Amino acid sequence: MDIWQGIETERKLLIEILSDLPIARWDEQSLCGRWRVRDVCGHLLGSWMLGPLAHMRYVARWGFRMNRALAEDAIKRGSQPVEVLLELMRKHAESRRMPPAIKPEQMLEDIVIHGQDIRRPLGIAHTFAPEVLRVVLDTLKDQNGVMAVRKRIAGLEVVADDIGWRTGSGQRVAGAAEAVMMAMSGRSASLFELDGPGAVVLGERMHAVMDTVALDR
Repeated sequence: MDIWQGIETERKLLIEILSDLPIARWDEQSLCGRWRVRDVCGHLLGSWMLGPLAHMRYVARWGFRMNRALAEDAIKRGSQPVEVLLELMRKHAESRRMPPAIKPEQMLEDIVIHGQDIRRPLGIAHTFAPEVLRVVLDTLKDQNGVMAVRKRIAGLEVVADDIGWRTGSGQRVAGAAEAVMMAMSGRSASLFELDGPGAVVLGERMHAVMDTVALDR
C-alpha cells in the first residue's frame, strides 16, 4: 500500500469525527494514561508539525527523557482551544514531517493507534482497511523501546484471525486485528475481545496504568 496515502486518509477521517465532537467531550479520558482526547490530539500535532531538529530540541529540554517530553508537549499543545486544534490538524494533515529515526510505517501506526485511543472510549466505531492493519501489526511486533511490544508478546503466538495475520510461537492469543493491535500496544481495554491462554499472559504483563508514551517510566 501507499503508506503516506494511508496516513493522510486516517488523519482526515479522525479530523472528520473530531469536527462533529461536542467541545465537552474533548476533555474526556482517552486510553492513553493521563491524556484527555485533546491531549492525544496535541501529541499527534507534535509529530505532524515538527521536524527532526525541533523534536530533538524539546526532548533535550527534558533531559532526553523521551516519555516525559512527549507527555508534557502533548498536554501543552492539547490545552489550546478546540477550534485552534482543529485548524492546526486540518492544516498539517498532509504533512510528511517525522520525528528523528522514525519511518513512515511508524507514522501510520501512530495515527491508527492514537485514533483508536480517542474513538474507543467515546464509543465511535471505525473500520480499517485490512492492509492498514497488516502494516501496523508488522511494524508493532518488533518494537521495544517506548512501546515495549516485543517484550510484551514474547513467548506468545499472536493471531489476528480476521485478516490471516500471526506472529510468534507459544501460548495462543487471538482476536480481530484491531483488538490485537490495541492489546499489543498496551491497551488493556481490548483484552476482553481476545481468546486463548495467551490472553491471560498478555493481561498480566500490562501495567495497571496504560503502558504508552503518555507515561514517564
